[in-house]
Amino acid sequence: MSKREIRLRNMVAYGAGDIYGGGAFIIIGTYFMLFLTLNVGINPALAGLIVSLGKIWDAVTDPMMGILSDKTRSRFGRRRVYFLLGILPITASFILLWLNPHIESETGRFLYYLLAYMFFNTVFTMVMVPYNALLAEMTSDYKTRSKMMGIRMLFSQGGTLVSAVVPGIIFSFTGRNDLGYFYFALIIGIFYATPWLFTYLGTWEREVTEEERSLQARSLGDVFREFFSTFKNKSFRSHIGMYLSAYASMDIFMALLMYYLLFHLRYSGSESLVLGTVLIVQIIGVVIVSRSCMKQGNARVYRRHIAICMSGLVLLSLLPKGVPYWGILAAGAVFALGMAGGVFVPYNNLAFVIDADTIISGRRREGIYSGMTTFIRKIAQAMALQIVGIGLSLIGFSQGSVEQSTSTVNGIRIMFTFLPLALLLAGFIFSRSFRIDPENHKLMLKEIETREKGENCSQDREVVEACELVTGCSYDTLWS
Repeated sequence: MSKREIRLRNMVAYGAGDIYGGGAFIIIGTYFMLFLTLNVGINPALAGLIVSLGKIWDAVTDPMMGILSDKTRSRFGRRRVYFLLGILPITASFILLWLNPHIESETGRFLYYLLAYMFFNTVFTMVMVPYNALLAEMTSDYKTRSKMMGIRMLFSQGGTLVSAVVPGIIFSFTGRNDLGYFYFALIIGIFYATPWLFTYLGTWEREVTEEERSLQARSLGDVFREFFSTFKNKSFRSHIGMYLSAYASMDIFMALLMYYLLFHLRYSGSESLVLGTVLIVQIIGVVIVSRSCMKQGNARVYRRHIAICMSGLVLLSLLPKGVPYWGILAAGAVFALGMAGGVFVPYNNLAFVIDADTIISGRRREGIYSGMTTFIRKIAQAMALQIVGIGLSLIGFSQGSVEQSTSTVNGIRIMFTFLPLALLLAGFIFSRSFRIDPENHKLMLKEIETREKGENCSQDREVVEACELVTGCSYDTLWS
């Protein structure tokens, strides 16, 4: 583990990388399905299939990228070198998503956007998998990690805010047409790419020993064994349940929000204000959540905010047509405050889950865990967005039309409410089994430090119980 002092400028440089991570997710989740169904005129089920197949491709490449970043050797670093390699492709891949080649055949349009989306996801994976593994390498201190993750989430939410508001501003001048989408893609693509140079310059990686390199996966069979071995870790299983529940609910919420505003509440052209308000509240919420996690532990804070999030979603779903604008903003603010915990805590969990794995395996496997986490996340996102596409098709959504039937609008409202609610409830339940808190983490680090000296803490009952609680394994089988 690196012993270098982490200054504020390093925290800021690290956090700046997630402008891309947070912003790209909100753009794709909020606008891409709408763009495909209304502007390009693709059937909702096919639009969902584009997103889901692209995400499956993305998920397949994630574990491979995790292994690759573990094994890379270069004078620019084994992980950080990919920040430099990704700068130009980030902008190019984003622009290709929003071009309209005006292909007459729906099959041709489907293939173009599928390939463009797969390219975008390949670039995203190349940069974000190494980035997600970086925090666990820079420091092992619980408070420092939580502080760095808080700064990262502020940048992520800032990127999300810009990504949500800028399209509406551009469209207000150009209209929601081909030129408007091109300008928006160019501006946002440059905005996503530029911070990676600063992230590269302001961060570092730990030194990898030759012994660690010799233990890294060497064949395809090794790759699969490495990745599926992560499920031996009880904390990882709980973390995945919390992560997927919160983020899949947000995927569905964001994918349907534009449809809900346009067709149920009949607020056309005002989505940027709604999204901006929601995201500003979420940014404030991330600060609150970050400070709370340092004192109370991740799982407890997660449960509290998930409950708030569910309350906000119910309030949004009960809004009638023609509701005053402040009513939408108020309900959205409650949802956003709750989702701040759902967004922050799972990311904050990962570094501590990796510490638990070190106790189990005797190795540092940041790349493995980062790759596996994003692999599962993207498979789940693919399924969630495919469900949205199929659901819109089943309720009779008419692509390319700004007018929908009453039954279709009611179907949008039902999907918008109950699908995210079910997922949020599942996340609340999963969090009950996540037991890494500040006190247990101190005991985990004590065990790791002792094991690295060739000894163990078997005589310290408190350490033994903490290790078994967070790993789900018998103490005698640890460090294997």
